[in-house]
Amino acid sequence: MRSDERKRVYNKTYLAGVRTAIKDLRTNLRTDKPEKETINTQFKLAQIKLSKAAQKGIIHKNRASRLISRLHHAVKTATGEAQ
Repeated sequence: MRSDERKRVYNKTYLAGVRTAIKDLRTNLRTDKPEKETINTQFKLAQIKLSKAAQKGIIHKNRASRLISRLHHAVKTATGEAQ
């Protein structure tokens, strides 16, 4: 029970960091004129955090992949790279 509690607290804090990275990216995407460099940097950070969370088993790998895909599409649309 004690180790489960330690893991729960660790997973909770790690997942909060993942959510914060995603939220920061989405907030920046909603601005009137998003800066391409900032968005790309935030996207890479969110992608790394999601991948690590999937590797550690905090979230399911398919969920991480789906979120990365959706964020990538949003980044491409906001920066004008989508056709």
